[in-house]
Amino acid sequence: MSDDTRNLMMEALSGEYTTNKYYAKLGRFITAYASAEALVHLVLRFLSKMEDGRARVVFGGLRIHDATGLIRAFLELDPLPDGRSRRITDCLDHLSKLQDKRHKLVHRDVTYENEGFVASNKLTAKHVTMVETDRVTGPELEAMKEDCVDVYIKLLDALAPGVWKGNDWAEPRVQQPWRYKRAPRANRSPSPGKARKSKLRRPDASHG
Repeated sequence: MSDDTRNLMMEALSGEYTTNKYYAKLGRFITAYASAEALVHLVLRFLSKMEDGRARVVFGGLRIHDATGLIRAFLELDPLPDGRSRRITDCLDHLSKLQDKRHKLVHRDVTYENEGFVASNKLTAKHVTMVETDRVTGPELEAMKEDCVDVYIKLLDALAPGVWKGNDWAEPRVQQPWRYKRAPRANRSPSPGKARKSKLRRPDASHG
């Protein structure tokens, strides 16, 4: 651990940290994401057309990946009119991008650095070739937080069109383009185990 990192940790633990605004941005993104994710469960219960109490028993506690999968299945089985199905799937697609970023910020080693955060799995990766490092800036955190709010607003509007009509703050956000744009993933070298398996794979007999 570098001296700079050690000093930053000591400052954070002692309450003398000077970058509170960036931790506030991180916290607002995490809480906004939680609200958007919670609303996904409401969408699922709505589309199931089950009585709410029964739907809670059946779907309660589902992981977000499973919940979104069921939502897509329900929409394919019984699409909503007026493009509402497309609007819901668009929200789910974007929420998946935000979920990936949120997962890394919550479950990996995270360090404040140069007005942003660096998340790395260097302490938990199965092999050094599988180490990934992601950086998120303050503006990106703000954009992702705002997108989470918009996911919430857009999903509710897709379930109940016009629900935000007359709300000067929320109504314009129904048509708001996504703010956060995910950067292309960096290429990662395969682990030695995968490389060995690739070399040992027998050629297809149909090719000679």
